[in-house]
Amino acid sequence: YVVALAAELERVAQALLDAWSAGFAESISEAGESDDELYPTLPAALGAMVQQAAVLIELIRGDKLAKPLGDSAGGVPQPEKAESQFSQRGMQDILDNLDGVRMLLFGAESPEVLGLSRYLERLKPQLSSRLRVRFEAATAACAEVRLPLTEAVVRAPELLRSAEKALGDLQRMIQVDVLGALSVSVGFSGNDGD
Repeated sequence: YVVALAAELERVAQALLDAWSAGFAESISEAGESDDELYPTLPAALGAMVQQAAVLIELIRGDKLAKPLGDSAGGVPQPEKAESQFSQRGMQDILDNLDGVRMLLFGAESPEVLGLSRYLERLKPQLSSRLRVRFEAATAACAEVRLPLTEAVVRAPELLRSAEKALGDLQRMIQVDVLGALSVSVGFSGNDGD
């Protein structure tokens, strides 16, 4: 059984590597310039990336926070539903997720990576600065939780609820204002419950 499992794991890992290695970056950077059906236009490529950032934030709210808080268990905290419960990295995992969203939205100084906000500054300058404020508020609310997630759901649920609300505000801004500025509509995600 273990040998078969290892072979299957290797097959899936190779499929993932192939999917990411097979010109994915080019399909985004060359959107609208080639016959690529994945992203026929640059706005479609940008919209897909931004939508996935919003989906990640929704996942943080709905799975990484709401489940351990007990939202689907009548409000009874479920610390065993916390991500990374044994390593106690649940909140750090969330902050790491947000760091990835930050890179997409705002880029990085080293190495110099331009973020979406640079493009938004041309379209709607006020939106770019409002997005940064909203993002920083959500990140700060998550960083405020200094306990392991398994403990915070019992001892500091109000901090988690504050983080959940700030993340919801950020998600709505991304899905309504940012995607609207890009003239892209919100698509469905795996979290829609269909």
